[in-house]
Amino acid sequence: PAPHHWNWMQPPEWNEEEERRKHTRSPSEAEMLEDYTRSDLVEKKTVIVMIGLPATGKSYISKMLHRYLNWKGFKTEVFNAGDYRRTSGYTGEKSSFFDPKNKEAMELRTKFAMLALDALMAFLLQGGDVGLFDATNSNVERRSYITRRCAYAGFRVLFLESICDDEELIQKNCEMKLNSPDYKNKSRDEALAE
Repeated sequence: PAPHHWNWMQPPEWNEEEERRKHTRSPSEAEMLEDYTRSDLVEKKTVIVMIGLPATGKSYISKMLHRYLNWKGFKTEVFNAGDYRRTSGYTGEKSSFFDPKNKEAMELRTKFAMLALDALMAFLLQGGDVGLFDATNSNVERRSYITRRCAYAGFRVLFLESICDDEELIQKNCEMKLNSPDYKNKSRDEALAE
């Protein structure tokens, strides 16, 4: 049929039966789709690796992706390196703990990140579809290591970098972090100084 040229003064004729037929799956199409589980539709297990400086929205993005992907039917979990640090008793550390020049603390932070990565990989091996690795992952060595480990396990890797240069938003993100267990025994001013 010839394409219909829209005349805004006279809308096209509405054929309800034709519209219903266009948007209704045939019984065979519906049966084929029901035979698949969501895991079958994900051809490879996927690791989404967050990258970014503190207070740039990595955890927020991870949580939103987690909600969305679960809503779409994919078994998804977030693995936050900071949560592993806190549950290991390293809560309320001074800012020097996060200084890249502090080699001892860097080794500890890497250990906690690897605990989170181990848990993520176990989740995928036990039937999960997507694991979100929420950590700064700011150096090339760590990203290379993550890539090699995931490739060896047969997982797809997606790096997602969160960049925020809006000073007002960064300040708000820092203020939100004041409710974190890391700052529960500190005054607001002490926590912001950290």
